Formats: sequence, C-alpha cells, structure tokens
Amino acid sequence: MVDLRAKKMDPKIAHTLTYMTRVLIEAFAATNMQKELESLRQQLQTKTEKP
Repeated sequence: MVDLRAKKMDPKIAHTLTYMTRVLIEAFAATNMQKELESLRQQLQTKTEKP
C-alpha cells in the first residue's frame, strides 16, 4: 500500500495482487472448513456406531 501511494507501484498491479491474495485466503478458508466438516462427520459416525 505504501508503494502504491508513493507511486512506486502501478495501480493495476496492486489491484491484481489484492485480488489474488483474496482468492488465496478464500481457498485456505474453504480447505479448513472441509477439514472441520470431515472431522465432524467422523465424530458423528463414531457416536452412531456405538450401541
């Protein structure tokens, strides 16, 4: 952000980097949610298998 304000970085590059970072963060969040969902499914399956 400092480089952008100091006009050391092209605004198009800054925009592209921001977009790519957002997509990467969303991908990490989706992966984490998938892992949590799988863990919950396993816990539920373990509980339902017990008599």
